Amino acid sequence: GEGRAEETRRREEKRRDDKKEDERRKEEKKKRRKEEERIRRRREEEKAKKIVSEDDLPIARQVATLREGSQDEQTQAALVLGILATASPENQAAIVRAGAVAQLVQLLKGDAPEARGQAAVALRALAANNTYNKVAIVRAGAIPPLIRLLKEEPVEVQEVAAGALQTLAETNNQVEIAQAGAIVPLVALLKDERPGVREEAAGALVILALNTDNQVAIAQVGAVPLLVDLLKDESAEVREQAAAALRNLAAENADNQAAIARAGAFSPLADLL
Repeated sequence: GEGRAEETRRREEKRRDDKKEDERRKEEKKKRRKEEERIRRRREEEKAKKIVSEDDLPIARQVATLREGSQDEQTQAALVLGILATASPENQAAIVRAGAVAQLVQLLKGDAPEARGQAAVALRALAANNTYNKVAIVRAGAIPPLIRLLKEEPVEVQEVAAGALQTLAETNNQVEIAQAGAIVPLVALLKDERPGVREEAAGALVILALNTDNQVAIAQVGAVPLLVDLLKDESAEVREQAAAALRNLAAENADNQAAIARAGAFSPLADLL
């Protein structure tokens, strides 16, 4: 009997060790993939920066590529325009004048996740601190495709889509964004395992909650307990956005104040002070 028990124990140990080894391999593979992705992105960005610095007429040329290029060329053009847009307000204005917004919105609706992601990044860069561009982007119909990206994308794309919606919401588009269906997918992203996604989703809710109807809608879909959980998040940025979202949800709304108290927000909020 003892021999058999020993044999079973050994088998059990081996199975456990194999499982551990298997998990370790999976983890390493995941890390490798991430690293490869990072290197590829960096190469693309370096290539894009080179195009920017070599080129005096980059904007018109890149917008033409958005219109007529292959999918890869369009993705590259969106990347370049995003970099150019962050460089100066003059570039932001020139890119919009050249007709890039409609093309980028088209790209958001296309088939390639990479292209959709770059289009979202470029639109966010065009909208940053620029009310006129925000209005132009919303008028061009960017909100519904950005909301679609929140629901069905590789996570990197969800993150930039949430960020773009946050930037667009800063100019009184809160109602339009909420009515187009952004709230449910944004609240779902509060549970994402990646801190960047949680931060962008909470950040978008901060801005949407400035509107009284949205305060009610956000609380109704169960955001309060999730945001209270995020007050204990490992990421300081996530904690900060969660606290700001709760603050805006509570503003002059007794029901939300009660819900926030019930969810146990006070002790973690006190820790943040």
